[in-house]
Amino acid sequence: MLPLQNSMIIPSAGDAKCPPTMYEEKSHVCCLLCPPGTFKFEDCKGNGGMPVCLSCMDETFMETSGNATHCNPCSTCSEHEISQPCQAKQNTKCHCKDGFYRSDPSQPCQPENTQLKIMTSIIVGFIVLVFIVSLLLFYLRKCNPRIQEFNMERRGFLTDGTFQQYNEFLANKTQNIALYGYKLGEYVLLQNIFVQPLLKNQRCTMEVNDYEFISNAKKYSQVTNNLTETFGRNKLFQPKTENGKKPRLVVLVGVPGIGKTTLTQNIVHQLATGVNLFYFEFKIIVYITLRKLNNLTDPMSLRELLRNEYRGLECIIYSVFESQKILLILDGLDELNNPIDLEIACSDPKKKTSVENIIAGIVGGNLLPGASVLLTTRPVALNQLAALRIDNIFEIVGFSNSEQNEYFSKFYKNDELGCRVLRCLENNENIFQFCYLPVFCYIVGLAIQPRLEETLASGLVSSTLTELFSTFLLFIIKSHNAEPSMSREMITCFARMALWGMQKNIQLFGEDDLKTFEIDYGSLHTNNGIFLGEIFKSEERKGTKMYSFIHHTVQEFFASLALYLTVPELNCTSNPVDEVIESFEGRTHGRNDAFKLFCIGLASRQSWENFDSVLGFASQHSQEQITNWLRRSIEQPQSDKCKLLSFMHHLYELHEPTAICSVLGSTSTIDVSLTRLYPLDVTAIAHVLQSLTRPLDKFWLNGCEIGPEDVRKLLKVLLKCKQLRLGENKIGDEGVKILIEDVENDAGIFEDLNLWDCNLTDDSGDSLIKLINKNKTLKVIRLGCNNFSEGWKTKLESQEAQRPGLHITVW
Repeated sequence: MLPLQNSMIIPSAGDAKCPPTMYEEKSHVCCLLCPPGTFKFEDCKGNGGMPVCLSCMDETFMETSGNATHCNPCSTCSEHEISQPCQAKQNTKCHCKDGFYRSDPSQPCQPENTQLKIMTSIIVGFIVLVFIVSLLLFYLRKCNPRIQEFNMERRGFLTDGTFQQYNEFLANKTQNIALYGYKLGEYVLLQNIFVQPLLKNQRCTMEVNDYEFISNAKKYSQVTNNLTETFGRNKLFQPKTENGKKPRLVVLVGVPGIGKTTLTQNIVHQLATGVNLFYFEFKIIVYITLRKLNNLTDPMSLRELLRNEYRGLECIIYSVFESQKILLILDGLDELNNPIDLEIACSDPKKKTSVENIIAGIVGGNLLPGASVLLTTRPVALNQLAALRIDNIFEIVGFSNSEQNEYFSKFYKNDELGCRVLRCLENNENIFQFCYLPVFCYIVGLAIQPRLEETLASGLVSSTLTELFSTFLLFIIKSHNAEPSMSREMITCFARMALWGMQKNIQLFGEDDLKTFEIDYGSLHTNNGIFLGEIFKSEERKGTKMYSFIHHTVQEFFASLALYLTVPELNCTSNPVDEVIESFEGRTHGRNDAFKLFCIGLASRQSWENFDSVLGFASQHSQEQITNWLRRSIEQPQSDKCKLLSFMHHLYELHEPTAICSVLGSTSTIDVSLTRLYPLDVTAIAHVLQSLTRPLDKFWLNGCEIGPEDVRKLLKVLLKCKQLRLGENKIGDEGVKILIEDVENDAGIFEDLNLWDCNLTDDSGDSLIKLINKNKTLKVIRLGCNNFSEGWKTKLESQEAQRPGLHITVW
């Protein structure tokens, strides 16, 4: 960015001429020129402002400041020339190969005289030798740590020019983001789409959630809108004690899709552009995406690792070992192929070891002990930090309604439309519960975009996650008008690779991986009907293209497709379902819980119908295997009520009543007592149990923290229970009236009804008497620990005399 001089006079919008360092845009406003190496992406918003300038893409350059809307293409050299590569600020430089010369720059290279060549070689060799010696001396003086220590003491820390160069590098590296839905290699400005998620203090627990995906949706959907205290990014390094000591290790915890990477990228960009975010000042920011380190299999030292990440900025990297004002931002501890082991953490920056040991050394404070570390991770990897003292730990809890509204307004570039979409989603509870996740906001927004007005008018959105992701994929296929055969072949290849990646814990794929699964990586960068830009993104890694799915949840969906896409010549699936089922039964954490949901959801004939015309018929053998596994699961003793709840969500994802009824078989008892039920749980239970064609013998809901609205959702199920326990829930008079109103229309089959400690008052008295008189099968009704007056207690007890065999407890 070019600074404004204090003496500069900026013309008004009506003036016809701008200073040499500015240009006049269409509305006669003077904007600053974009610096060399960049092009104008968007004009400035006000007189004397800075336009949005983006770095030149590969194979383009811009040598001067200006307002060009694109960079110049790089020149190419002839067959007798060799070149100095084109850079963002410099065109390709060509000169003749050995054995050729030209007397004038405008002339082509000609063969040269041999004797002249020898003399020239000697002279050139001498010059090169002098240059190398000079460069070596310069390097030793500037970049050798021992000499640099003396230079720092004599001249101070980094020079302003070097420091500015490094910050510009970081700012350029983090200013853009590969937005989902853009073609491979296309980016948008991060500031145009970033929405700050909510943060909250988390108690330092190392518990691992067995059902991370669903349980967090239940928890966060309420937490985000009921937080009494939230934190901004500026609180991350706030000292906790009065001594004001700078925190060494700060951990940001968040589930997949919550925005950990986007948040850290925004933090790096803000710091690199001079924004003071934190309580303490940091001179050097080192930003490492841990997932990218999985390709570094050879042993290396910390110095080599940093040089590999910041090639060409060695002087800055050496300074990391000398300064105390260093912030290392490590994104994605859970995405390392192997967990870190603090007991064997590296403590020598020169020692060659595995990248996991280096990261363990940094996180544990054995390496760079004076530096501060900001580490992001999913909850499932927190146990790796159990032995550490964590100064601050925050949880990213995602979007509340306010952030969701902001996100959809930016997504559709229309505030009013964003509000309408959000209201529509609020009426679709099962999908809306997941919109605390930014990645789900995107997928929902894209899935309903083709039929936006129709969706807003009807208020209908996908019922299950599988249906939502299926709609998402179908939209991508149809929007590109891809041929069915091409779509089927390409998706099958991607599905097989996605499943292989999940089994190996791989999210970043190289060109060799693509070849293994017969994916033409050359077609990933074309527009010939290929829809991969919306699901697959590329990134440069040491001069090599690496690829990944836009989010791990999308990879999980594609992996589930692999179980059902048939191979015609073999008449079977390309991946055995038995291995996947075995992994379901043996898994002890929720790392791939969404994958399990998708596998179950696609086992339904109803879920696959939309894919028939594009992907062909699903493997019936695979669908039967998944259904049989579900049937075996429900037949096992359900002492673990959390697992039973998870099973209900699995059946909800199946969604087809006939299939659900087949899985439940002869199940006659459902006991989720003393287990908190969230709205998402109630929705799943209501749908699943309504699929039963016969009544339940026992349905125990006591102590589940449900209320009147939950009674309304479960009503059709409740009326078909012989023994119903609703005690220890605050359903109140309203809940009882909801229950009784339908009993008047449907007598119900209650034999034993428990309404103990339900916060009932005299207002429920008449309704309860109606229930007793209407339900002739009722034998026991428990009404103790409520707020009835003495008169109503007596009146209710008197009903026993009118119904022989009926027992009423009100005390």
